[in-house]
Parts: sequence; structure tokens; C-alpha cells
Amino acid sequence: MASNRHDVFVNEYVIDLNGTRAAIAAGYTAHSARSGASRLLKNANIRAAIDQKLAELAQKCEISAEKVLNGLKTLAFFDIRKFFREDGSLKSIPELDDQTQAALCEMKIEKPYEHCGERRALQKGTLTKIKVADRGRNLERLGRHLNLFTHRVEPKGTMRLAEILAKARKRVAERGTG
Repeated sequence: MASNRHDVFVNEYVIDLNGTRAAIAAGYTAHSARSGASRLLKNANIRAAIDQKLAELAQKCEISAEKVLNGLKTLAFFDIRKFFREDGSLKSIPELDDQTQAALCEMKIEKPYEHCGERRALQKGTLTKIKVADRGRNLERLGRHLNLFTHRVEPKGTMRLAEILAKARKRVAERGTG
């Protein structure tokens, strides 16, 4: 690494992958941090140092592509029925299995009260709301990983672009005269 400033940038960048913030921490002014970060991220030595740090962090945290894909699979394919008991009541968090707990994003418990006189209230029940992982979003992430969705049109066969354009022009010309 060429300088201490570069070391600081690399160490700060791997925290949250925010180049502007890392450049400011490395001593760039707020005004020049964005362009400085862009320039630093194009530097092959700095990029290699960042990649090495990220790989070390992933190994230290025991993060692998397999674990990430398994996590996405859990969120995409969880069974909503596992949140409930046989009688239809909602299970408490300790009752949920690990995959079902992972799919739980938020749980709100509200206890509505009915006022029945001055400084007196009776609890009317308990309302529990749960928010679960976005199945569609996680399916999309898995699909993108598997390259199931393409946004570009690629000609099939050995036809060249010029031939395709010529055929298209011919079709347009034929429609115009008909």
C-alpha cells in the first residue's frame, strides 16, 4: 500500500462499503471525498487490498456463498403456517423453529384498553401483528443469482447484426408499401 492514507481508506471502506465516508476518514475534505473515493476505488492496488480484507472478514465471520444462498432460500420458502398453532393462535417467539424465526421481521403487540371512568380502564384483549420476510424479493434475489432473468436480447444462431438490420428494414419497407 502506497500510503497510510490509503490504508485508512481501505480499513474504513470495508466497514460499510461507503467510499465517500471512507475518504473523509482518510483525510479528504467533504468537498473532494466523493471524487477521491471514486479515484481510489479504481486503483488496482487499493482494489486488491479491499478484496483481500473483505475475503478475510468473510472467512472470519464464516460467511460463504452457500450460507448466503441458504439464508435467501429460508426467507423465500418459509412456511407461514409454522407461525400458528393447530387452533389458529399465534405461537410465541420461543416456540418458533429457527427457519421461521429467521423469516420474522417484526412483531408488534398492542393491548387496547376501554376507559370506564376516571383513571380506570379495562384491557379489551391483545392484538399481535407480525411482519414476515418479503418472499418475492428473496425469490428475485435467488433468480438473479441463477441468471434466470435476462434484460438483454441476444440474437440466436450465426446471423450478424447487419443481416438482422437488413431483414428488419426489408419488413418495414414491405409494410409501408402494402
